Amino acid sequence: MVVDPTLSVFSLECYVIGAILRPGVSLLRRPSVIMRLLEFPAVVIDCPSKDDVADRLADRNLAWGLGKNCLFSVPERSLSSMLSRAPMYIMLVDLDDNGLQGTAAVDLSGYADGPAIVGKRGFRRGRVPLVDLMGNRVAFIDIGGRIGRAGCHLVGH
Repeated sequence: MVVDPTLSVFSLECYVIGAILRPGVSLLRRPSVIMRLLEFPAVVIDCPSKDDVADRLADRNLAWGLGKNCLFSVPERSLSSMLSRAPMYIMLVDLDDNGLQGTAAVDLSGYADGPAIVGKRGFRRGRVPLVDLMGNRVAFIDIGGRIGRAGCHLVGH
């Protein structure tokens, strides 16, 4: 198998730490966060504590503490320009019936400035406001993530 020597494998790690809903946001029966980066498939992260939804929402806080990791290969020199042209989209949804609650577009262009060697450094955390379709703030989401470079040796796998 011939491997393009310009390709490199990268690891995108996304973590949802939690969300704080603003007053007036509908009760979410099955809250989930959907993340989408570039042309890669969307990643769904369900809220783990689906029991006692009313108790969990009494203080408007949702706790996830979960994340997902995906591998992708792109030319190393292209990663920075790709991330500067398209943000990572984050959506707070109710998978049962209320649908889309809020969205945000997160700029990851700074993540491509010297991607971390996997497991060494590069983890970033932040609080992002989510807005509904009318532009009203409905929640804040605490997320973390990093892009790690695994190198070109994994491209053929």
